[in-house]
Amino acid sequence: MGTIIDNKPKRPEPKAVAAAVEKLAARFGNRLVTSQAVRDQHAHTTTWLASQPPDYSRQHEACLRTLHHVYIVDRIFRAHLCGEPRPYDASDATHVPGLEWLRQHVAQTDAWYEKYVDRTDAKMLAELVKFQFTDGNPGCMSREEILLHIATHGIYHRGGVAQLLKAESIAPPDDPYTVFLHRMQPHRRIP
Repeated sequence: MGTIIDNKPKRPEPKAVAAAVEKLAARFGNRLVTSQAVRDQHAHTTTWLASQPPDYSRQHEACLRTLHHVYIVDRIFRAHLCGEPRPYDASDATHVPGLEWLRQHVAQTDAWYEKYVDRTDAKMLAELVKFQFTDGNPGCMSREEILLHIATHGIYHRGGVAQLLKAESIAPPDDPYTVFLHRMQPHRRIP
């Protein structure tokens, strides 16, 4: 008599499934979806699908929203420094772009600020720039004060983003000012 091979996997016991779901829920919170509709969709997907990013948590969206806010403020003050109209009417936006868009546009804006600082002398730094805040109030700051605001504003919000990342068990970037200085000017590493 021949051996019968059953290639059909056995379904796990309901208690084992419940225990696994409980552990996953403890780790992923409301990001864990166990609805029948989602299970049916995944069970019936027979075609190859490209990898997709996981569902993002509220903290992830808060990180993107905060970094986008920093970018908007950088662009608003860039316009003030150039005597151009503000590119944004508010310091926050209803639409939050993705991380790759932010990475690209923030890098372009950072490069602009680096060039601006390189070509600005002490006399120019002392010049006053008159502008209108997004709330309609008038403002007046020296170019140096604007640059200091851009630096401290970004640092402040990156600290908040770092805390949100830590809450998600993600190590934040190692980007304190001291590290930045030594990356940009390696000759400061005196033996």
